[in-house]
Amino acid sequence: MDINSQKGIINSDDDALLQSIYDFFPGLVYVYDLDKKQLRYINKKITESLGYSYDDIKEWKQDFERLVFKDDVEHVKKEIEKYHELKENDAYGYQCRLNRKEGDYIHFQVTGKVLRRNEKGKVESILFVAQDINEQIRAADESRAFKDLMDDTENLLQFSTWRWDAITNKERWSKGIYSLLNYQEKDVESKMSSTFFLDHIIPKDRERIDRLYKQAIERKLELLSYEYTIETHDNQVKIIQSTIKFRYSNGVLIGGLGINRDVTEKSTLLNNLLIYQEMIIERDMFLDQGTFEFDIVTGKVMWSEGMYILYGYNPEKDKDSLLLTEEIYRKHLVDDSFESFEDKLTTSFGNQDSNVWQYQISTNSGEIKQLETFAKLIRDSKDQPVKLIGTTRDVTMIVKYERELERKITELKRSNKDLEDFAYIASHDMHEPLRKIHSFADRLKIKYGGSLEEEGKGYLDRILGATQNARLMIDGLMEFSRLSRNGLWFEKVNLKQVVSEVLTDLELTIEETNSSIEVGPMPEIDGILLQLKQLFSNIILNAIKFRKTEVAPVIVIKSRKLTPQESGDLSLDINMDYYKFTVKDNGIGFEEEYSETIFQMFQRLNSKSEYPGSGIGLALCKKITENHQGIIKASSIQGEGTVISIILPEKHI
Repeated sequence: MDINSQKGIINSDDDALLQSIYDFFPGLVYVYDLDKKQLRYINKKITESLGYSYDDIKEWKQDFERLVFKDDVEHVKKEIEKYHELKENDAYGYQCRLNRKEGDYIHFQVTGKVLRRNEKGKVESILFVAQDINEQIRAADESRAFKDLMDDTENLLQFSTWRWDAITNKERWSKGIYSLLNYQEKDVESKMSSTFFLDHIIPKDRERIDRLYKQAIERKLELLSYEYTIETHDNQVKIIQSTIKFRYSNGVLIGGLGINRDVTEKSTLLNNLLIYQEMIIERDMFLDQGTFEFDIVTGKVMWSEGMYILYGYNPEKDKDSLLLTEEIYRKHLVDDSFESFEDKLTTSFGNQDSNVWQYQISTNSGEIKQLETFAKLIRDSKDQPVKLIGTTRDVTMIVKYERELERKITELKRSNKDLEDFAYIASHDMHEPLRKIHSFADRLKIKYGGSLEEEGKGYLDRILGATQNARLMIDGLMEFSRLSRNGLWFEKVNLKQVVSEVLTDLELTIEETNSSIEVGPMPEIDGILLQLKQLFSNIILNAIKFRKTEVAPVIVIKSRKLTPQESGDLSLDINMDYYKFTVKDNGIGFEEEYSETIFQMFQRLNSKSEYPGSGIGLALCKKITENHQGIIKASSIQGEGTVISIILPEKHI
């Protein structure tokens, strides 16, 4: 059948008129033959809408399926089947995509009505009207995309919007409300209402919100913002900020548009900041200090509350009224020392970006304080100083204590010097009378000893022994005094050579006692040569003296460098090198409880008759060690020998 022929399609006496109407209609008008699955008729809009000519349609033998977009063919077939179920004068519509000649497609809304049935009532042809809805579809897609974007944005930024109708007292919520409450949309979509949302607000906040709303409505406010706490269904606590813009009509409230935001993190950070600020204030109060910031370019100064308190002001009352400029420093600095302070503040940093200095101020109440400021320069990209930040603290009491301590140290030094002078003079002056007593007693023994009874001889022996012990003690006191008064210089000392010379000096004693002395490698250190010789001499002599009866002394001398960990454990400077020297013997030893006592002057653990001496030897060793900024200790087990440990620095500072 000719696609252009109208005869036999519609009973009309004016085919030309109908053709004009169909062509004028703003959409496609076509007749589809169900048996042949062909187009029987289509108006000229096919060329305008889809770009096809009648020749194109003839070329593909009026096959309607060639016109339908491939992905919609099955859909259209199913829709056309539904027309068999239509009653007389009923119409049915559906949406589909039709191909354009250029290769793309257009969305159409298709509405059809049965045009002709056969004798058995079966549908033979259908009249269709198809209207271009491409723009509506695009707008709908854009609207959905925008809505999806808004939903994603709400979920990402944790907020939701809502609209309130004051007349019906109902709200409409955006999807962001579900993530705020930690719900899945499908689980609570049907339950969502103002009551459902309010049930998640903690009771005390809900009562407060009710009061805020009543007050806002009474005052006809346009905007209301408030914060409150909610508890989600999974027991998570969130802080929400809501803002509502009220809508009025002729002064009557008709509703509002609101937004809810999750500000839990923000509130937590703010609370932490407030807590930190309070902690800083409390710390400044406790330490009597404050912080400041000085803009070198503008001259503007900012103080913490601690600074106001340091200068005698009340932060709450005086902060707003007090102008912080250089004049505030001029006012409070003592003795017109502002110029010196200003130089320290801005120009005396040199090549370093930090500086510390002290100065005196007179506070707002007239109290004199000694302050100490630590400041650091901040530079710009051109390395020019633009800002100074720092901390100022009250060191009045510290300075007072330091001065008092210096005074006491000076007095102690003077007292010690007086004692040393007294000990030296006394021991020197006592030396001569003792020498005479010993000399006359010795003459008596020589000249008259033969005529004296045993008791008389015993008295003379006791006098001679006592004077000899007294002379030894005085010699020891003089030696100890000399150690305290020494003015000797430190030099590089080879301790292996020192010990070798000591052993040479003690050669006769070593030989008489059959002593065996083993010396390991010894280092070089900074020290006072004579004192170090005396140190090792006294310790070796002690080891020989306190030997066991009929057991030859065995003495082992070793040395090694301390590790930084060992130095730290002994409260020594871990940045310095120290050597540990040990002198171990196999003598009589002593009880461990006396390990400190043996280094005290005149402290003896054994009788003078059995082990003669002045009782000063180890005290001298302790004094020599201290002169070298070292440590000396002793450890022992009664009857099993003694170990003397000496720790000395490698370098003298």
